[in-house]
Amino acid sequence: MRSLSFETEKNLTLVSILPEDKGLCANVLRSIFRSHSNGAIDFLKDENDYVGYLMQPDYIMQGMIANTGSAFHLYKKHHTIAMITDWVLHPFQHLRRPPSVHMAKLHNVDPTIMRKRHCPVGIDEAEMKCETCPYKRVIIVEMKHNYGEHLSKDKLFSFNTTRIPVGFIDINTQSGEIRNIRRVSKATAWGDVPTPAI
Repeated sequence: MRSLSFETEKNLTLVSILPEDKGLCANVLRSIFRSHSNGAIDFLKDENDYVGYLMQPDYIMQGMIANTGSAFHLYKKHHTIAMITDWVLHPFQHLRRPPSVHMAKLHNVDPTIMRKRHCPVGIDEAEMKCETCPYKRVIIVEMKHNYGEHLSKDKLFSFNTTRIPVGFIDINTQSGEIRNIRRVSKATAWGDVPTPAI
């Protein structure tokens, strides 16, 4: 827990999945609350506490946090042994190297073309490089607890809390532009498949 980097504003604490993204959290929080105050993000309630996970939009394991779409129902996909082994042996490298790179290699296709064709944010801009893409996904989870006060940072990860996925936001971490805002179901994409308490 001490190794995690937290950034909190009001009742939302952000945790960056990649250590190098922790410097993006303050700007992301400002943009989220600007949109929330304009009524664009209706799943954030002032009386509740939330954790937001900042990640690459095509992070393959995001379905363990929330059901963000069928592309991230990892347990339903037919991945190669090489891909699964890579995810297990290099847990942080697979965050930086999206699944489209592996798929491109399997099909002998340029990874840049493969990723743009399957961009989870829906961007089709020829000049944008996937390696330097400023868009990130923030999956927001509501934290239920009985502490009688707002919790933030590592206190949100105590044993007496319940985590309920509520939505996700695709955001440009440089400009603050929000590309997608979506509610999610109150379950992970894994359904009844046992998952770690994230």
